[in-house]
Amino acid sequence: MPVGTTPVAPSLRRPRRRGRGRAGRALGGGALLLLLVGGCAYYNTFYYAKKHYARAQKIEQASKTERLPPEAIKFYDKAIEKAAKVIVQHGGGWRAGIDDALLLMGASYYGKRDYETAIGKFNELRINFPQSRHAAEALFYIGLCYHELRNHAAANDAFESLLRDHPRFPRRDEILMLRAAEREAEGDRAGALRHYARLLEEFRHSRLREKALDRVGGIHFDAARYDSALIAYGELARTTRDDAVYIEAQLDAGASMVRMGTPEEALALYERILPPDPERNESAARIWLAMAEARNRGGDHLRAIEHLSSVVASFESRTEGAEAQFQIGYTNEVHLKDYEAARVAYQAAAASRTRSVFKDQAARRLENLNYLVQMQAQDGSEESDLNQRAQAALRVAEFTLFDNEDRAGAAGRYADVARDYPGTPAALRAAFARAWIYFEHPDLDTLGEARGLLLDLAAGHPAEPQAEGAVRLLADRGEPDSLLGPLRTAIRRARREAALRDSLAAADSLAAAQAMADSLAALQALRDSLAAARADSLAALRAAADSPAAAAGDSLAAAAGDSLAAAAGDSLGAAAGDSLGARPEGPGSRVPPQRPEAAPRGRVPDGGEGLGSGPRGRVPDGGGGPESGPRGRIPEGSAGGTAGPAAGGTPGGTPPPAGAPEPPPLIEAEPDSLNEPPPEAPTGPGAGEPR
Repeated sequence: MPVGTTPVAPSLRRPRRRGRGRAGRALGGGALLLLLVGGCAYYNTFYYAKKHYARAQKIEQASKTERLPPEAIKFYDKAIEKAAKVIVQHGGGWRAGIDDALLLMGASYYGKRDYETAIGKFNELRINFPQSRHAAEALFYIGLCYHELRNHAAANDAFESLLRDHPRFPRRDEILMLRAAEREAEGDRAGALRHYARLLEEFRHSRLREKALDRVGGIHFDAARYDSALIAYGELARTTRDDAVYIEAQLDAGASMVRMGTPEEALALYERILPPDPERNESAARIWLAMAEARNRGGDHLRAIEHLSSVVASFESRTEGAEAQFQIGYTNEVHLKDYEAARVAYQAAAASRTRSVFKDQAARRLENLNYLVQMQAQDGSEESDLNQRAQAALRVAEFTLFDNEDRAGAAGRYADVARDYPGTPAALRAAFARAWIYFEHPDLDTLGEARGLLLDLAAGHPAEPQAEGAVRLLADRGEPDSLLGPLRTAIRRARREAALRDSLAAADSLAAAQAMADSLAALQALRDSLAAARADSLAALRAAADSPAAAAGDSLAAAAGDSLAAAAGDSLGAAAGDSLGARPEGPGSRVPPQRPEAAPRGRVPDGGEGLGSGPRGRVPDGGGGPESGPRGRIPEGSAGGTAGPAAGGTPGGTPPPAGAPEPPPLIEAEPDSLNEPPPEAPTGPGAGEPR
């Protein structure tokens, strides 16, 4: 509930006076007794409410996770229940104690992280009991709730009202600390520093002083103001009485010295705070890790590995041991280029049984290292083509820049790619990347090459994506429009030409696809023609089988010969010739040009059945026909269809050689064979079933 809303206030009417005299005194005595009993009930209920709240607070403080323990929620709910009972039972006529119950209810909701409900209870207290001794504390809790809800503006308003209306509020240092945190969350570092400075000046004995000094040092350190950070950390180390805080402050001061370019001073500081028995002191692990960082910054990588090895030897089973193994691998990989030693260290860190974030980092570095070795091998391989080797070399350079954070080494590798693989896409990317590194880090551009690299990219390769990026970088660096205007015009012209080429290529592809579709349609027409011819042939054969014996030979010859020759031969020649002649050939055609293969003797192409083309040479539907051989088969040596186009038969047949005798007619029946009686019908099991 936002500040300023008016909830329904409980009734606060006073009880009426009773009669006078003995009866009145008797009634007055009874009222006093009831008052005492009611007071005992009130204090008893409120006592348990406070007890449950304290129990919940204790459980929450003992928890080692950010998650609110369910046991704490249970006791917060009990505290809310008891406080609500106090308000319900005594809110009608007893003014004292209701504000205490409301404050306790709001604090319990705050503990449960139900901030909206808590704000409502605190506002109810402030509105109904404006003169309560808890009014300022309720406003303070309102600011805390808005702070947790990330409503920084409302939190700031609440804290401003508290400081203005309650100048003697005892928790003003907490307000300044929270307001500074609000400024940090909003990115206002200067405002945060002002609030921290005010806290340090006005509350020299506050328990928040150490935290404020640490945050002042952190803000300056993150802003690369290492001299100011060193002052804050030094003051913290000088004034604290906590040994752990002292060690951390000195380590942060040493890190500031390292980044100021004085690693020797940092090493001297670390030597002073190193305990006499480092193998038995847990703080020694942190100090050795800091000393290794200082050694690496100073270029003494072997001594850095010695410090890290000391951590591994004494604290292998702790998180510091996993971190040290990771740092050993990183030092070998990035600084010493000893990839095998780095691989061994990364494997040891990844296999650690501790819950260290460096386990996952070591596993990723190990994977990247294996990839780097593979790319380097591919870069030098003679089996890979030029583009593959160029891409491998480019990946090695990118790995050096982004994973190893070695900008100077990456710039050198990019230069090698551009030199060794000219004219490849990788060379253009490498040139742009090197120019970008030089622009971001001018101290590495000792020869002033960045501007020339970008101009070469923009003018020499306007159609490439790196050209536009080069012009953008040049514009960011203040190059005049008189130089950049012609470059932009050339880039636009090159893009239009590239788009036109793409359109022409797309049109050619569309034409090829249309030709392919036409050829597929022609093939489908051919298949339909063959199916129709087959159906006509089968119909003719069935008609011949059902006709009188005298007309069987003539109709069979006419149907099988003329129908097949006219329908199948003509349609096949027309459809196949036209469709295959129209089929696209050459590159890009999905259907390559083919010559129609000769069909087996006696068979119609595409599965069409001619005479005797049923299973195992049988006539379809079991019709044997005259002289059909045993079991209805065509006599041996008969083709079942005609010999080919030369004979007027099925297309695809082999024509007879020159000088060969004329083939016999399809059916050569003897005059008396037509008068023979038909064979007896089969009897017995399975009779009448199709064979």
